[in-house]
Amino acid sequence: MPSPIGHALAGIAVGTLIGRDTRARVALWPGQLSILVVFALLGIVPDIDLLASGSHRQATHSLLGMVFAGGAIACVAPRRPWLWGASAASYGSHLLLDWLGGDPVAPSGLMVFWPWDHSYYQSTLTWFYPVCREYWLRDCWISLTWTIGYEVLLLSPVALCGLVVARWWPGHS
Repeated sequence: MPSPIGHALAGIAVGTLIGRDTRARVALWPGQLSILVVFALLGIVPDIDLLASGSHRQATHSLLGMVFAGGAIACVAPRRPWLWGASAASYGSHLLLDWLGGDPVAPSGLMVFWPWDHSYYQSTLTWFYPVCREYWLRDCWISLTWTIGYEVLLLSPVALCGLVVARWWPGHS
């Protein structure tokens, strides 16, 4: 499964390619956040389930979670429907990357159709290396360095493309 850095880059890439507005701000208490920060956070947030033992890659890694993410943004930005879809897609980028990632922890994959289907789905293609979580080991840090470098090399051009498209495409108001 990709690292938070890879997920953030994918969230930015997808959000800007769909939303095409990098100047937007989202009002969140107590202030406002740049839409790029929101897209990056939405790319990472499905892994919040790591804080709950025994439920990783279930509810937050589902299409229903993606719908809830778009709905949450609709609540804070009710007059910007383009932002709802771009935000849901940024969240969904996490699902796609995890589906394409190596997963050494059983059960392998993610419950993308939770709560209707409790099967785990995993692509036969492995585009992303698994992230080591044995941080006390030196080899883990070497593996993480290579993994993050690969993700940056693979996803930065896509995020940059999204930023360029957003810059030259007529923005939303």
